[in-house]
Amino acid sequence: MTDDNATQLPSRLSWRIPDGDDPAIWFTRVLRTGALLILLVVMLIFFTPSGKAELPLLLGVTSLCFAGTVYFLYRWRQATTAPENVWFDATGFHWIDALEKPHHWPLEVIAGYAISPVERNEFPHAAIVLHRIDGYRSQPIQIRAPVEAPQAERWFDQRWNVRALPLDEPLQSGPYDTSLDLYFECDEDFNSWHFAGNDDSFGQLADQIDEAAATIEPPPFGARPKRLVLLLSRRDPIRFAVAVDHHVRISHDFLVAPAKFLRELAENIRSQRCPAGQEEFDASFPLEIGPREKWTVHLHWRDAVATSTK
Repeated sequence: MTDDNATQLPSRLSWRIPDGDDPAIWFTRVLRTGALLILLVVMLIFFTPSGKAELPLLLGVTSLCFAGTVYFLYRWRQATTAPENVWFDATGFHWIDALEKPHHWPLEVIAGYAISPVERNEFPHAAIVLHRIDGYRSQPIQIRAPVEAPQAERWFDQRWNVRALPLDEPLQSGPYDTSLDLYFECDEDFNSWHFAGNDDSFGQLADQIDEAAATIEPPPFGARPKRLVLLLSRRDPIRFAVAVDHHVRISHDFLVAPAKFLRELAENIRSQRCPAGQEEFDASFPLEIGPREKWTVHLHWRDAVATSTK
């Protein structure tokens, strides 16, 4: 790579990642309500109802449609003219969060990058994943107009002179740290986890959660937390990740939470016991995620190969 090639690239890459809906969605709403507004105006001009009851109703609907069109137009304009909130320059990576607080990763802490294609992401855009020298990865950074993925790759190669690195494997096909004889189901409709096993396997689960709380440090701001991956191997094997971060996030195959939250969860699991002499037993306890979100952990004592717990 020559210096001439580098000078042909911009000194920085920048774009805006919307805080809410994509600008294209707002524009589609403008078109829909605008078309409906035109139709209603035409009806008022050429097909004015003769009845007194219909005219006020039509005027009311037209007014609401006009207000909706103006609102959607305002939101679209706001989304397309808002200032950039992500940029890369000679000093490193910068971004502004939803609370308008600026953040910065110096170039010295960045070891490389990876481009995550659209099919690997939860949003319809390619993304950049930065690799730090301390082993952390950034959260996926959506690539938005006017920048495209090939341009970003050339910019990192020539301006930052950092190398492209492979993407980490997806959780369910990647490596794991420990295998436990547990069956697991998640019911996201009812915010509930179901584990099936016995006293030994539940005790091992609690031990692993405790280990994660004790050994994993919270990540730098903007980075993905490091995780402990458990293979829950009974009947339908599934990988389940436990990680430490400043806030609780929970899903069908991972739990990210502060260390204190994880220790309390482990203690709750240990406190549940199958009564002596019973081959099967069910117990549950709540997980308070926040004021508006609560999950339930169900423990099912089953010595045989588990069937569905629902």
